[in-house]
Amino acid sequence: MQKPTWQATRAVRNSILPTRYSLPVTRYLLLVTRFSLLITLLSCSAGKPEPPKIIADRSSCSFCKMLISDTRYAGALNNGQEALYDDLGCMFSAVSKMKSEPEYLWVRDYNTNVWLDARAAVFVYAPKLGTPMNYGYVAVRDASEAAQLAGHIDGRVIGDWNAVVTFFKEKV
Repeated sequence: MQKPTWQATRAVRNSILPTRYSLPVTRYLLLVTRFSLLITLLSCSAGKPEPPKIIADRSSCSFCKMLISDTRYAGALNNGQEALYDDLGCMFSAVSKMKSEPEYLWVRDYNTNVWLDARAAVFVYAPKLGTPMNYGYVAVRDASEAAQLAGHIDGRVIGDWNAVVTFFKEKV
């Protein structure tokens, strides 16, 4: 008996398969389906970036290059890449030089030392406070904390993000 040729074997195999596609086409469609599912899952999981982690005396300021020692005065932003700042004044300086304001901005709460959304924070200015670069800005969670802190450190409540950036530009 003569051995079947590869064409004959393929014709038999294709006639046995319950689908109308050949095996390579079926594998291709399965691969495309899996890839589409993976892309969908990845795009759904990508959301708002988290504030960066600061390692005291190891992380450095993106503006002045000093090491971040006291994280209560720190700020950060993400405009496609992370940037850390040791003093809020460094952050204001960097943002004022940018063409457009970054989408994600964070500041550390002076009282609790946790990250806050900079647009939700309230800022206090106290020139005698002694921040790392002596800009004198700190952030807190709400207006009542800001008023209490301003009285305690002989400072003044500036207000929200837009107010503090305007105030900073006028001072510089």
